[in-house]
Amino acid sequence: GMAAASLSPALRTADILHSVGYYFFPAVLAHLLSGLYRTPHVCTPSFGYTPESWQRDWFDRLMGRRLLRRASHVIVQSDHELEVLRQYRFTLGAHSIIPFGVEAGLFAADYDVSGLRARLGLRDGERVALFVGKIMSPKGAFHCLEVVARLRASGVPLRLVMVGDVHDRERGTFSDRIRALSLADAVTLTGPITDRTE
Repeated sequence: GMAAASLSPALRTADILHSVGYYFFPAVLAHLLSGLYRTPHVCTPSFGYTPESWQRDWFDRLMGRRLLRRASHVIVQSDHELEVLRQYRFTLGAHSIIPFGVEAGLFAADYDVSGLRARLGLRDGERVALFVGKIMSPKGAFHCLEVVARLRASGVPLRLVMVGDVHDRERGTFSDRIRALSLADAVTLTGPITDRTE
């Protein structure tokens, strides 16, 4: 469907092609169409390197580094992401650092969260690590489990609250990892939450 849409006259007259993520079909398509239609390609790579993935390594070698090098502009989310890209031999031309859209002010207010803590079964003194997003390995979900397991083993009373859907492809693997790390009582999966106030 995306390939068919790429042939539409509207896309041919676009001023900019913008893709989020570089390791996925939309970014590759935008990269190819940019050359075909001579339209600038702006890429927000959302780069999270997973060295255990041979597919990712080969993609970087064959296309990923070239895709970002040839992009008209690259938007990275932090100085850290920029450093990681450089560490893995990515060369960027024009680029900007623009943090992803989190309204930090929402977290500065002093909310009464006692009802929320009770609903989630959080004990007094238990700290909370919050993960929001698609729950899957490329988004760092498995790394979160490892970190929580290590912190709890060192005596930190910590609960991991994960907001979002577990990716269908990794549902079984994710459950297995929670069991293997003995985190059944430390991980709360809320599912997706669309109410911004919540």
